Amino acid sequence: MIDDNDNLNEEEKDELHRLLKKAGGNEEELGKVLHDKKRTAEAEAILQDEDKVDELIKKVIRSLDNIPLIGKFFADVPTLCLIVKDYVQGNYKEIPLATMAMLVVALVYFVSPIDLIPDVIPIIGQVDDAVVIAIAVGAAHNDLAKYKEWKGLDSDPINDLSDLIK
Repeated sequence: MIDDNDNLNEEEKDELHRLLKKAGGNEEELGKVLHDKKRTAEAEAILQDEDKVDELIKKVIRSLDNIPLIGKFFADVPTLCLIVKDYVQGNYKEIPLATMAMLVVALVYFVSPIDLIPDVIPIIGQVDDAVVIAIAVGAAHNDLAKYKEWKGLDSDPINDLSDLIK
């Protein structure tokens, strides 16, 4: 789960585990979020509508602007936004729909203020979001690596997510 994310070093993985334990969160429960049938159906609907994708990316931008000290755990979020946008525009389809839906579920969870650990709790409220993102990135690691190669992305794919929306 968290340990499957190759984009985090061992120290960052340990810190995320420690923060999750402190917050009283459960990694296994957060992993189940990504495969929930209702959330997956909602994600698939978003993937069918470019306007919904743009709205999601706008929410992601607002959320990223408000991330406090643990922002480093969200470094993969811009890549997730890029792949979702390229997928919905038909530019990149070399990824299974189930994987795309899981990535959208992770982004929707990230922007939702109502989740397992409420976001209104400073720092601790974003730990569950970071874990869900880390689990999704770990599960989609090979597909994301192929996408980054196709897109020609290095370690810092985009500085301004607002370029992605209309």
